[in-house]
Amino acid sequence: MSRLQIVVAVLLASAAPALAKKIEVGKGGAFPTIQAGVDAAAPGDTVVVAAGVHAENVTIPAPLAGLTLKGMNGAVIDARPLGAAGSGPGLTILAPDVTVRALTIRNARAGETPESGVGVESSGDRVRLLDLEIVGCHDGAAGLDGDDVVVTGGRFDANRGGLVIDGASARVEDVRVRTDERDGVRVTGPDARIEHCRIETVFRSGIVVLGDGARVLDCRIEGTGLRGVDVLGVDALVRDNEIATTDKEGLRVEGPFPTIRGNRVER
Repeated sequence: MSRLQIVVAVLLASAAPALAKKIEVGKGGAFPTIQAGVDAAAPGDTVVVAAGVHAENVTIPAPLAGLTLKGMNGAVIDARPLGAAGSGPGLTILAPDVTVRALTIRNARAGETPESGVGVESSGDRVRLLDLEIVGCHDGAAGLDGDDVVVTGGRFDANRGGLVIDGASARVEDVRVRTDERDGVRVTGPDARIEHCRIETVFRSGIVVLGDGARVLDCRIEGTGLRGVDVLGVDALVRDNEIATTDKEGLRVEGPFPTIRGNRVER
């Protein structure tokens, strides 16, 4: 092998990413807590959470881009240990490209610090929340600040607020939300897409989108205190939604060039 070939081989080897590894936490795993497993992880790794209740608050720090946090059947993060006055979010995501799958997160409470009491709080772009169940959180199911956020297949029940996203190109699909006091799904940013969702017994509005290019498709909104669907922005498409038993307007779309068709509003 020539000197040039050796140099090229060395450079390629040094540039190649390390192989992602799987880290198991909880009963039978390498680490007793989720946070310990996250702290031991590298970017791109997968942390697998064993079934059972994990009484802790978990933070995924900014350097762990591409981390996956995956729950086995019956894995629960309980963010408010017995007797605690407040503990902050159940899961805080500071890194981009993080995927969280198949976990239940419950009982997040705001403490005496400025921390919020949402189930999931995120400031990373391209965060994916897949098949989560978020229950009984004081300040809402999730507050997500970042572009290209995806939330699919979740159930958010008996939280004080619903799902709040601030960023471009958000996608919310096949999500069921029941809240006590605030909007079911609220997105601020352009090119949001919300489809196949069911919003029930919401005190305020079911779906709110503030941004151009919004798409609200084939959703069922029932029992809202204000509006079923409320969209403000240019070039909105609101189609094939069912809106029932709202106390105010069932559907409001404000902004030029809207397309509104196939919706059914029942009072």
